[in-house]
Amino acid sequence: MATDISWVAILGAVSGVSSLFIWIVNSLRKPKLVLSQPYVRRWSISEGDVEQTWNFVNFEVTSKRGLAIGCEAKAIVIKHPNNVSLVKELFKEGSGLHWADIPYISRSTGADRVDIGSAPQRLDVAFTVPNKSRQSNLAMPIALNTMWITGSSVPQAILPEGEYIFNIKVSCANGKGDSKKIKLISPDNWQNLEAEKV
Repeated sequence: MATDISWVAILGAVSGVSSLFIWIVNSLRKPKLVLSQPYVRRWSISEGDVEQTWNFVNFEVTSKRGLAIGCEAKAIVIKHPNNVSLVKELFKEGSGLHWADIPYISRSTGADRVDIGSAPQRLDVAFTVPNKSRQSNLAMPIALNTMWITGSSVPQAILPEGEYIFNIKVSCANGKGDSKKIKLISPDNWQNLEAEKV
């Protein structure tokens, strides 16, 4: 009888160790998103005969260990100037951000989704435009679309002049995401947009 119990214990231990090993191997094979350092870049945006120059705060996002499916990005407000009121959704759920080279859309909720491999995918976080001083805008798809079409700001995307701290989070459906805290300076002059890692 003792012999039977020993074999059962050994088989149980081997089964547990092999399950753990398989779980570790599968975890190591899953894609992992990696955010670069934030940077500011001036972009000329054109469509037909219309060309505009905007400043953008961007990240580059890559995937280690294969293709990351259904990636989305959000900006969550951690700190903002005392004299500024922002919509409460920015503090909990965050705001969906725009992936560069995806057409601007007029949807006011949700986040764009892209698949990311080893080639960098640019993420738009915030932007400024020449005809709007003393503010920047979160790069929400609706904010970019509205600014491009009408030249108007979307109220929930406006970041009045001052210093902000954001947590930028990227996630995917089949792997591990990444996040970085950044300090964003919404400038008095559109050309002076700044961002750096906290």
